Amino acid sequence: MSSITEKALREMRETAAVLHSRGWAEASAGNMSVRLAEKFTFQASGSIALGRKYPDLAGSTVLITSSGSRMRYIASKNPEDHCVLITISEDGTSYAVSGGKGKPSSELEMHLMIHDHFASEGKDITSLIHAHPDAVIALMHLENFKNAADINRMLSGIHTEAELLIPEGVGFTGVKKPGSSELAQIVFEQIKTASVVLMEKHGCISAGKNLDDALDKIEFVNKAAEIYFRLNNSEKK
Repeated sequence: MSSITEKALREMRETAAVLHSRGWAEASAGNMSVRLAEKFTFQASGSIALGRKYPDLAGSTVLITSSGSRMRYIASKNPEDHCVLITISEDGTSYAVSGGKGKPSSELEMHLMIHDHFASEGKDITSLIHAHPDAVIALMHLENFKNAADINRMLSGIHTEAELLIPEGVGFTGVKKPGSSELAQIVFEQIKTASVVLMEKHGCISAGKNLDDALDKIEFVNKAAEIYFRLNNSEKK
């Protein structure tokens, strides 16, 4: 195993530990992926067709959490047993498993769409985290926070660090079926111009230069939501 892959797996384990400790990835919820700088040889034998073409991921390798994997296991056991290395074909239409165990996350389409976009833009955004932060989900149950504009006004008004940590603000999807192409498409469109995308009654997805960067953004949005609830509760007393 190369040092690049080992480093990515170590970061997966560390990030999974944070998500699990905070209750942001209950049961088998949540997923992560990292687009690696190194190339693996694509093995056509046993390759799996993708539902669409990813031209800017052609020949690339992505480390992604396995379908049904638990963050508590990634954090406490061998992360390579709960993650999958996939290499995209040279025409961007299929992938082959290059390492790890299991099948890629059910949110694979969403991850690949986003990675393909940032690769096409030449941006160094290589890591994605999808999590279920409690305060973020609770916030979107309130009628006045069912759109990005109102959520962003609250975030920037409640904490001055918003401009530094989430300068593009957040996006918002409304209720969509987890793992669906519809969810993948709307998240993909939103994350082009947002730091984090919030999914009503579901959670959020964050993109960053590395997993720490992506996690920083989720931590900030969740903390701002927690402060909002504390302020509201204190005003009612």
